[in-house]
Amino acid sequence: MAADGSSGASIDNLNYVYTSSTGQYSLQEECSDTESVVLVDAAWDEPYAGQQYGLHATDIARAATFTLQGRVQQDVFVTPGGRFVPVEPRRAFDTRNDPGGPLGPAQSRRFALEGVPADATAVVLNLTATQGSAQTSFVSVVHDDESGDPGTPTTSVLNTERGRDVANLVTVGIAPARVTGHTLPEVTLYNNAGTTHLVADLAGYYTPSSDAGYVELDPVRAFDSRSSTPVGERERRRVPLGAIAPAGAVAAMVTVTTTRASAGTSYVSAYPAGAQDGPSTSLVNAYRGDDIANLSIVPLGDGQDIELYNNAGRTDVIVDVTGWFVEGQGSMYFPLDAKRVPDQIRPTIFPSQSFILYPETFGLSSSAEAVMLNVTTFSATRPTYLKVWGYDQEEPATSATNARPGSNVAAAAVAGSWIVDVYNSGDTYGVIDVTGFFADR
Repeated sequence: MAADGSSGASIDNLNYVYTSSTGQYSLQEECSDTESVVLVDAAWDEPYAGQQYGLHATDIARAATFTLQGRVQQDVFVTPGGRFVPVEPRRAFDTRNDPGGPLGPAQSRRFALEGVPADATAVVLNLTATQGSAQTSFVSVVHDDESGDPGTPTTSVLNTERGRDVANLVTVGIAPARVTGHTLPEVTLYNNAGTTHLVADLAGYYTPSSDAGYVELDPVRAFDSRSSTPVGERERRRVPLGAIAPAGAVAAMVTVTTTRASAGTSYVSAYPAGAQDGPSTSLVNAYRGDDIANLSIVPLGDGQDIELYNNAGRTDVIVDVTGWFVEGQGSMYFPLDAKRVPDQIRPTIFPSQSFILYPETFGLSSSAEAVMLNVTTFSATRPTYLKVWGYDQEEPATSATNARPGSNVAAAAVAGSWIVDVYNSGDTYGVIDVTGFFADR
């Protein structure tokens, strides 16, 4: 936890005990000074969870600023780390079937999440914007303030474009019903300009009671249809991951890229091998003449494999594995309120730039093993791409996002360190939002 900067106080130790019946965490803290004031989040009016527990944790009971005198024990509600529970991809909400219709300009809407348990700390959605009326707009995750009104967004998770369907992986920290007063876990999304429909497919969620942690690895190319034949119209194609998946793996974090599409527009689904309803959801959209990449978490199916489905025309598909979720191993996920890195990605004479995400600034644990990011490109002068990786990793052969002139493109990415390297293959600008991290504790 963070102490009041004016006093210079700090907390040396933090331990917690979870009481599942009440959701209460008993935090025993040792302060290096005789008095320490714990910071309060202005948006939520509750204590920062800080450091390893997430700078903007939402699973905290409403509380005023409280003072710690020496070594004390206090009970507060705080969001713990969560491990992953995969689900066969299913539609969570679709405004095309919502009586409220599309989201309008400067409008936010709450979406209830059926089937997500009460102790979930974050949900993983593949979010698609479709039928946007504005030439360009953006979609943000927002939280409600004490009056129930959504906050003003300062970051984005998706950029919309008239005439195109745009998808991105979105991992959202959620507050439980005992904090929000709502019956079901919810996410609140905001649309900036024009009108747009939003479609979300649930890929899984994180809970403190599950057992599958994140195991990072340098990207491995598991499938590339360019070495055989494109994925045809309404074709299912199996991607054999069983040979490389570790024992106990239940899901893979993958980057799926479409290229050389023959149809004007199509979509590609990824789902557990053997799942009959897999094509009912989408992961990435394919457009003739464009390379489009999207990060996703896909549950493993028969033989620890996954399957792909292409809806229209032919398209080449590339699958790169960037991590696993493994039972009894790996790191927990700690969601954060998204925070923008002040420095921009920009064209330079050197193709690579480094960004230091100071833990105390972004609420990361100093022992974070991987950081979840959202990278948005803008003002590209030609088709190009960005790579993203941690400073102690090898530069990947795969791109995190593809940029093109006239479009702002957002994509989720994972870096294996809080020092992030970005390779800019051409002339594009970009911004980075920090959305969460993986750590052992």
